[in-house]
Amino acid sequence: MVSVRAPDGDVNVASERCGIARGLAAVRPGPDGDPWFLYFAMLYSKPTLEARATGSTFDSVNRNTLNDLDIPFFDMVTQTAIGGFLRSLVYRIEQEDEAVRAAQTLKRAAMRTLFTRGLRGEAQKETEIGPVPESWELKAICDLFEIGQGLSLKGNLATDGQGMPFLRTSNVYWGEMDLGTVSRMRLVGDAPPEKLLRKGDLLVCEGGEIGRAAVWDGEIEGCLYQNHLHRLRPMESTQTNPLFAMAWLEEGFKYRNAYEGAGNRTTIPNLSRSRLAGLSVPHPTVDEQREIVAILGAIDGKIDLHRRKRAVLEELFKALLHKLMTGEVRVGELDVSKLFSVRKRWSYG
Repeated sequence: MVSVRAPDGDVNVASERCGIARGLAAVRPGPDGDPWFLYFAMLYSKPTLEARATGSTFDSVNRNTLNDLDIPFFDMVTQTAIGGFLRSLVYRIEQEDEAVRAAQTLKRAAMRTLFTRGLRGEAQKETEIGPVPESWELKAICDLFEIGQGLSLKGNLATDGQGMPFLRTSNVYWGEMDLGTVSRMRLVGDAPPEKLLRKGDLLVCEGGEIGRAAVWDGEIEGCLYQNHLHRLRPMESTQTNPLFAMAWLEEGFKYRNAYEGAGNRTTIPNLSRSRLAGLSVPHPTVDEQREIVAILGAIDGKIDLHRRKRAVLEELFKALLHKLMTGEVRVGELDVSKLFSVRKRWSYG
C-alpha cells in the first residue's frame, strides 16, 4: 500500500484482505517480483515520488506518476535475499523498540511501588498527594528549594549562532534533557548571575505538560533558561536530592494526578511560581532518596542503552537500503550474523 496523498510515498504491507481509501494505491508484485523486496524498493523510492507530487491544496500522486516510477530491479534470487535481509534488520529495530517499552513499563511499576511502599515495603498513609510510606514526611517545594525563573526570549533570539546558550521548555522532558537544539540569546552586558544554571538545578515546565522536569547536569557552560521554566535549586540544609524530586514530579504529575488543579487554566494550562512553591512533595531520608534514585537510574540506563542501539540500527538500515538498492553491495558480502540471532516470522496477505 502506497500513500498517494500527503504524506506521499509512505508504504506499508496489508496483513489481510482489505479495501483501501482514495488516498492509497495498492501495488502488487508480478511473478518476477518478491513482495518484501517490492516493499523496500518502494520505501527507497519515496523521495522520488515525493518530488513528483503535485497539487494546489495538498500534494498528491496520480496514477500515471506512480506507473512511471522506476524502482530498482534484480533477479528473483537477489530480490528474495535483499527482502529477507532488510526484514531481519527491521525486526532488530523493532526488538529494541519493544525493549524500551518493557523497560519503561518496569520503571513505571518501580516508581509506583517505591513511592507508595518505600524501600522496605512499609505500611502506607493517605496524604493530600495520595498514599506514601508511613515514615515519610511531606514538605512544600518552597521549603526545600530556592525557586527562580528565567529570562524572556522575546526579541532577543540570536539567529547567527552568537549569544549565550538558552534552554527552553522544548529542551525539558520527563526526567531527561534534550540538547539536540539549543537556542542562543543576545544580551546587553553580562548575564545576571542568578539566571545562570548550575549543575544539580531542577528545571520544571510552567506550561504544556505542566510539571515536566529534568535535572541540569552542567552539559553547557554559562547556560541561561527561559522564563517559562522554573529553576529549583536545593537548599543545602534540607538534604534534598534533585533527582529524587524529579522522579516524584513525574510520578505525581504524569501518573498519579496528585496535583489536580495545580495549573491555572486560561487558554493553556499554566503552573505559576506560587502554585509550584506550595505543592507538597514526599521527603524521605537522604539515604533513602539516594537509593531510590539509584534504582530508577539503573532502569533509565537500560532505556537509554536500547534507544542508542535502535538509533545505530536505524542508521545502518538507511545506509544498507541505499547500498543494496543501488547494487553497491550485495547481501552475500555482508557479515552481520550477530544482528540476527533471533528472527521473527513475517507474513503478508
